[in-house]
Amino acid sequence: MLDAAVAMLAAGGLWGALTKSLLGGRAVHRVLLVGDGERVGRFLSDFDDDPHPDYEIVGLLTDTARGTPGAEDVDGHTTLDEIIAMFDETTESGVNARVLGTLDELETVLAAEGIDTVVVTVNRNRLELFSRLAGWSGDITVQELPAFSEHVFGRVPVDVINAAWFMHMIHPFYRPYSRAVKRAGDIAAALFIGALAMPVWPIAALWIRVMSPEAPVLFRQNRIGEGGREFTLVKFRTMRPGGDGTWTTEQDPRIFRGGAFMRTTRIDEIPNLWNILRGHMSFVGPRPEQPRYVAELEQAVPYYQRRHMVKPGLTGWAQVRLGYTDSVDGAANKLGYELYYLKHQSLFLDFVIFVETIRVVLFRFGSR
Repeated sequence: MLDAAVAMLAAGGLWGALTKSLLGGRAVHRVLLVGDGERVGRFLSDFDDDPHPDYEIVGLLTDTARGTPGAEDVDGHTTLDEIIAMFDETTESGVNARVLGTLDELETVLAAEGIDTVVVTVNRNRLELFSRLAGWSGDITVQELPAFSEHVFGRVPVDVINAAWFMHMIHPFYRPYSRAVKRAGDIAAALFIGALAMPVWPIAALWIRVMSPEAPVLFRQNRIGEGGREFTLVKFRTMRPGGDGTWTTEQDPRIFRGGAFMRTTRIDEIPNLWNILRGHMSFVGPRPEQPRYVAELEQAVPYYQRRHMVKPGLTGWAQVRLGYTDSVDGAANKLGYELYYLKHQSLFLDFVIFVETIRVVLFRFGSR
């Protein structure tokens, strides 16, 4: 019965999206969050940092009373009062979010607030809730909070990831498009861009030799590739020798004059084209990391090794969406974007990432 209710709601949402698309215009969807707990607070905080222009968070319906533990908080650390405080704090910073009542008032709130998108995060009374939503006469779309969060932010919420997620969504041999087609595109693009970049090679080499004559022009380092296999990455050197055991930071003092420009414009990565031609890398995919960092992050970040289910890339979804990270927390956040790419990889998404990379280079946002 629950599956039937969800199917009805999904069909209604698809029909609504289709008709709106045919009619044209860009509507702002009014969103109602149904449920409470820490996950709601995190979502609201993330939405405040990175709002989506197509959605307005109207408010929250809770299934708990003031002073009682949230439905999702098994440790009892989050009460409805704290959730309300989260809404109040976020409202001050720009998101119009209000606690509108309890589940008993669902139909009243849907009508009064003009809601067209309901995002569900309750664990109790789910069958009753979906049945009531399926019976609602208005045009609404219903999504679970993790799926909605993934759509809004372009990343998979890492707190919902488990082994079953990978078994269901991503098989090691699953690819939504031909590996041969992607490989052919990688080779063609590497040869074309390599030919265009030929004049840059001697200029970059001369500059590196003048700025840092004590070390080679090319920087070689072992990185982790597809399947956890190591390969030798080749780049133009942008830093003075030394300090290999530390994270590279955005304002790293080891970067010599002109090195920062080479890094933000990706000139230093032109030799990566050789890695693409050899089959170690693709144009688009998660950026390859050093073995010692991978070992550290696999211990600190659950399922981090799953990013190696595809070839690493010259650029990637995380690079164009998130920008520079230089910490374990940053790597954990970046993993959400990398898992999004794993789940949604396609030639179209690769094209979007390629276009976004050009924007990143031109405006110098983002990236290692």
